[in-house]
Amino acid sequence: MAGEVATAYDNADIYNIGVPLKAGTTSRHMPFESVAGSIAISGLYGCSSLIVVSKRGAWVNHMWEIPSFSADSSIIPPPTKEMQLATFNQTVIAPFHHGSSEDDVFGLEDMACKDPKPEEPMSNLLSPDADPHVFLFTPYARETVPWIPNYNNEFPIGLPLAYDDPIGADIPILSFLGRILISMTLIFGPDVPYEVVPYAPRMDGDNRKDSTSPPATSFFQ
Repeated sequence: MAGEVATAYDNADIYNIGVPLKAGTTSRHMPFESVAGSIAISGLYGCSSLIVVSKRGAWVNHMWEIPSFSADSSIIPPPTKEMQLATFNQTVIAPFHHGSSEDDVFGLEDMACKDPKPEEPMSNLLSPDADPHVFLFTPYARETVPWIPNYNNEFPIGLPLAYDDPIGADIPILSFLGRILISMTLIFGPDVPYEVVPYAPRMDGDNRKDSTSPPATSFFQ
């Protein structure tokens, strides 16, 4: 609904949460209770977001395009592919498993325990018996498609994903997106429902929180 993403940020409380857009990977989680709540993620004009939903709750994160998936073009000399992969592993893959900061308190492994601990009430929020489903919001390749007529359609067709190519150099075949999928199967098992939701990233650097500019925002309620 129009404006609800902005509401989750501008009028945040324990039932309306916006994932903070701060340095590093950030996340928020919410257990499903008797009171309706919402989690929103804004600013996806090139960044990616992983959303995991189960019968017990939801977890949403924000992953920066730069520096996690791609290097800042002002860095001279540019990092090698091996250096970029190390940054990706540190800022994307590692936080999937365990929380990395006060704005990323729980990783998915922390919340998917098969044998939950009574002293850790969030430890089974996304456990296998809660039927978790995983959704990855990630951009199409920006530099190759702006002139294709359907690029800015809500559901473009036939466009390449930005980070689905082999990394190159002497690095094994897996792309960045392939490595995310492997991480999800390691955490949740090989049969976890997993869906990639691509979007056309904004070309003007406009970070809009209002929901009149999908696909730059994602709202879960």
